[in-house]
Amino acid sequence: VLALVAILVAGAARAEVASDARPVIERWIEATGGREAFDADRALYLRASLEAFGLKGVLESWNQRPDRNAGATEIGPFRLRDGYDGAIAWRVDQNGKLQRRDGVDLDDARGSAWFANEMWAQPGAAGGRVVRAGVEKDSAATYTVIEATPPAGKPRRLWFDDRTGYLVRTVLRDDARTIVNVFSEFARRAGRTRPGLTTVSVEGMPMNTVRATTDSV
Repeated sequence: VLALVAILVAGAARAEVASDARPVIERWIEATGGREAFDADRALYLRASLEAFGLKGVLESWNQRPDRNAGATEIGPFRLRDGYDGAIAWRVDQNGKLQRRDGVDLDDARGSAWFANEMWAQPGAAGGRVVRAGVEKDSAATYTVIEATPPAGKPRRLWFDDRTGYLVRTVLRDDARTIVNVFSEFARRAGRTRPGLTTVSVEGMPMNTVRATTDSV
């Protein structure tokens, strides 16, 4: 469950979208519905079915550009709710205890909202930094990779399938672990092409793999 919401953060980055990264982003925007659909995607509610740790549950998320998001995760006996309203971040743990987040935890929430609202794809990256990071290959495809750093966070590497232009993987590395999100089963949902399945894994910890299947958007 934590893998779905975790992003550890550090210092701010200089606002920039590198010239060789912009075509990758523009192709993704066109592949997922075009500029008009992207600009209209200002608020989003998503519900997904979860499978993890041999348990089943539900994930709900709410996002509103530029910097608001909230989530509610229920799986087995675990309950977690958190949110960020552009200034204040909070979390309600599985015991029902409300915690206002500050320091690194507040930056964590800011970075999460930046990614959740796709602000890396905005002109100027909404205060973040986006650069081209090279090419990756596996047995299935070749990928163009960009590295996106939020104004208050560590970067993620975003992998775009060269055949489709879709964002199919994100990779977050921190001091202790590497978290990989893999997106698949793309279809038109709420005006744009979106993944129907997200698989979240922590390298070296296969028991922590989470599958989130989209129910509605």
